[in-house]
Amino acid sequence: MKFWSNKPLSVSNNDTSKLLINTPSLLEAIKKELQNCSIQLDYTCIPFHSVNNYTDILNFINKTYDYDDSNFKLHYSEDLIKYFLKENGVLCCFYPKGTTTLIGLICGSSKDLVVRKQVFKSVEVNFLCLVKQLRNLHVSSYMINVLTKTCIELFNVQCAFYTIGKQVDPKYFCSKSYYHIPINVHKLNMIDFIKTHYYPEFKQANLKLELIENINDKQIHSLYTKLDEFYENKFDIYHKLSYSDFKSTFNNKAFVHFKDSSNKNYICLYCLDTVNKDKQCTASNGYLYLYFTDNLFTLLESVAYTCQNNDIFDMITLLHDPYLKNKLLLKGTSTLYYYAYNLQLPGIETKRNGLVTI
Repeated sequence: MKFWSNKPLSVSNNDTSKLLINTPSLLEAIKKELQNCSIQLDYTCIPFHSVNNYTDILNFINKTYDYDDSNFKLHYSEDLIKYFLKENGVLCCFYPKGTTTLIGLICGSSKDLVVRKQVFKSVEVNFLCLVKQLRNLHVSSYMINVLTKTCIELFNVQCAFYTIGKQVDPKYFCSKSYYHIPINVHKLNMIDFIKTHYYPEFKQANLKLELIENINDKQIHSLYTKLDEFYENKFDIYHKLSYSDFKSTFNNKAFVHFKDSSNKNYICLYCLDTVNKDKQCTASNGYLYLYFTDNLFTLLESVAYTCQNNDIFDMITLLHDPYLKNKLLLKGTSTLYYYAYNLQLPGIETKRNGLVTI
């Protein structure tokens, strides 16, 4: 069963966004595909609020969630995993028939997807992890179908959103490339992430940022209001972030927040370390998660300056236009392709795509 070969994907030439198949018909098609699949596994689907053993989940993700052809892998913290698993969503774990040996897992989080002012109830799919010996055997197709069926039944979602590190179908609605801002060049050279002797000198210019360490509810709400307004005006597609979701990032060690004194510029990074698999050495990496500003790259340089002078991150990573040229940035080797399952979308300009996955 090759998952994408017969799935409802469509990119239109107009501004229309609409569901491709009604939910009952979609659910029936998935059930039939699972029933007829040559691959059959035992599985458990656990709502996020019932997950209590984070250690085993975290260990499995950090062991299996990587690319075979890369010398680097990501290392997730328990704080970051707990953040993703805290709201409406489900964790599906898979086992060979009659055993309790975990061979794969996948997560889905129910979220409101905003597409040019229209709101669709969607599932964000993440952490598709599978032991290496079962990759390329279409087991992941079975896992995705189980997750999609479960999310429709539990949360009545209408569509799903995927990011994939390779082009699996021509009908992707956007693509973005990885870019890095090297801060601790010595560390990045040591783990072989870059090979350069250029040491950047960052400037604050007129934008002085402060690391947010203490903040009250009123201040958080003020930032949330500005963030919500910024995303509504800036992006054609994004996930509607709830206030409780935003507020929880301030009590989670995986997130680092910066703002200026006027509250006109704000940025949030999440911590996701990069590990050299051969050398088993690590660089701390801050990924761009949320922001509002009139000039993203001026803001990023000020963040890099603050990080360099306070030893916060070894580098900053973001996703942006594949053809972007900026003196701050080193272009990475990976591209993400964005797919909407059961939702016809127009092509989205990279700069108008506000979707971010952890």
